[in-house]
Amino acid sequence: MLVANVILTVIYMVIYGHFIDPGHEPKYYSDHVQVAGPYCGIAGGSLLMPVAGFLFARRFDRSKARKNAAGVWAAYGILDFAIRAATGLSGTIVSFFAVAMITKAIAGLAGISLGQRRVKSI
Repeated sequence: MLVANVILTVIYMVIYGHFIDPGHEPKYYSDHVQVAGPYCGIAGGSLLMPVAGFLFARRFDRSKARKNAAGVWAAYGILDFAIRAATGLSGTIVSFFAVAMITKAIAGLAGISLGQRRVKSI
């Protein structure tokens, strides 16, 4: 999922650089991704975790789906926090990390809920 989030950030930057604000030096875009990256992480996780939750719900019962989703969420959080810690932590970074992890947890549970409803209706 972390790789998918990075891919989404790259896609955002390609769109931004070619269509929204083209014609600047590479440093301008490098500076912009430093600001936009955390927002892309929150948005990307909010899109990807429901998919993971939905897929777990389709394959497993609710309890096991929640455990699997929690495992993915925890592994993502540990890896993401380690990367952020290695690059330097600040209050802003920790705040973005907390918001991102909360939104990912809620999104994953929503995906499980939707997946369980679909399984029951089939």
